Amino acid sequence: MRSPFCSPLRFLPRLALVAALAFGAGACAYMPISTLIKLRSFDLGTFDPAALRVAVQVPDFLERRPGAVVRAEVWTYADKSDLKEHVIAMESVSEASELAPLAAFAQAGMRTHLYRIAARDVVVIRALQAEGVARHKAGQKGGGVEIKPEPKACRTRDLPPGPFLANLLARVAPGEGYLVVLRHVDLHLELSNRGMSLSEQVPPC
Repeated sequence: MRSPFCSPLRFLPRLALVAALAFGAGACAYMPISTLIKLRSFDLGTFDPAALRVAVQVPDFLERRPGAVVRAEVWTYADKSDLKEHVIAMESVSEASELAPLAAFAQAGMRTHLYRIAARDVVVIRALQAEGVARHKAGQKGGGVEIKPEPKACRTRDLPPGPFLANLLARVAPGEGYLVVLRHVDLHLELSNRGMSLSEQVPPC
């Protein structure tokens, strides 16, 4: 079963759904209901950012390149008048032990790239967690955090016409399995909605 998913979710202090890891999903993307159920118990205030893993499945003619980041937008007031952006570095993960659990999600013609938050920026996430918990305890409502990973890639051949689909997976705690956060994200559509071109964002290698 699946649930339509046509806009990014946000990390809200009380709901704390890790589904905010969404790209901002195009019209065909969806989040499996099993993931939604699993994330109901996720607690942003206590999860370990050092354990977070983000896996992106893309066509196998894309290669990753340096510069992947997470953009974390943080606000206290409902109107976002105090919105701030934090740019957090992500690093590639290539250890065989880390990649092994992703074998179950392998698809023909697709390649999986795995990332984690850079160690130096884990402290930034922990500080944001502490701020959110403090606001919640003080009774402040309306604030939140929206987190979007931005992997970097290049291509080894021309882009095909039509939809350009990708999948987003995440592991939110050590010892837990990977969750399919979004399936069938159309990157052509997503970037077009942002006023960007896929061919420019994914240059030849």
